[in-house]
Amino acid sequence: MQRAIVCLALLTSGASLARADSFYLRYNADETFPEQEGWVRYTQGPWWLSERGLRDGIFRLDTRASASIADHYMVTDPALEPAMGQFLRLTWCMRTLESDLLGDMSDVDLGITNAARQNVQFFVAPEFVVETGDGPPWDPEHWYPLKPGAFHTYLFVTSDMQTYELYVDGAFAFGGEFRGTSFRPGPNVGFGDVIVGLSSLSEWDFVEVAVVPEPSAALSAALPGFLWSIRRRGSRGVR
Repeated sequence: MQRAIVCLALLTSGASLARADSFYLRYNADETFPEQEGWVRYTQGPWWLSERGLRDGIFRLDTRASASIADHYMVTDPALEPAMGQFLRLTWCMRTLESDLLGDMSDVDLGITNAARQNVQFFVAPEFVVETGDGPPWDPEHWYPLKPGAFHTYLFVTSDMQTYELYVDGAFAFGGEFRGTSFRPGPNVGFGDVIVGLSSLSEWDFVEVAVVPEPSAALSAALPGFLWSIRRRGSRGVR
């Protein structure tokens, strides 16, 4: 019950907005795997050793059998680029139970890539979420603590696919910029086990992607201090 309350706290308007959004895709992990719900599965290494399961509305992804496994789920669509007056809103609820680390980079990732192949990647470890920026994995640009073993709800928002803000369980975590060059064309959104050389165990309640014409009333209420003109914040949440 606690997990359900946390996961739904920011999303009470999701279903009603779906009809108005110019792009909407939600994976609920009820009875099917992501590739059966509009996502494309990308695997590498001995992917057949990846243990996947669905139970009680949770998608469990276990790649601990081999560090050489990558098991990632992606949606690519030009409609993911928000037009003037629109926002890309990405929400997900999950937890990382175990993960090898490369510095502070976890094997578990959720990433967003724009049409210019610049991207931002959030690496979720059991105890923190990081965004490395242009820095090395042992010195990430942004670092935010998590309660180990708990499900957390994440909210990512961008209006220009250049800058973003990230919230965790309704609290502002950090903001930043799209950087680097992705090897896959965008715009896209992907999640799962992303790094060959690391292994992990993660559980996903849902992942929802929407391009919305305006902020939802429920989201505004949940985040009363949120400024919908996206901009880079100060040093809060930056290590």
